[in-house]
Amino acid sequence: MNVSSLLCEATRLLQSLFLIVVMGFVALPYYAQNTETEKPLILEEVLVSLRASKTGLPTTNRILVQKVKTRGVNFTFGGEVEKDLIAAGANADLMAEIKFKFVETILKTL
Repeated sequence: MNVSSLLCEATRLLQSLFLIVVMGFVALPYYAQNTETEKPLILEEVLVSLRASKTGLPTTNRILVQKVKTRGVNFTFGGEVEKDLIAAGANADLMAEIKFKFVETILKTL
């Protein structure tokens, strides 16, 4: 390889790197916007998801656990709510995550 071909190859590499960096800066605001705009789950969302499960309750519970982890909850967790969730099909993992996020939300307000 001669110097000219090495220089061409280096130029192409720098152009590709520049393009990747620019694409990252363009995509970053969209990613940040999507994660920030998702509001905490309300009780009705959780109950409707469980009751209308088309993939089966085990799968729906796993999906809801992830949603609760990322979005949190915006409802008071108590005896009646717990009964409603269990009646709708919430499993132990989902209940534990909802309790955790509920307590976490309370502690943030103190």
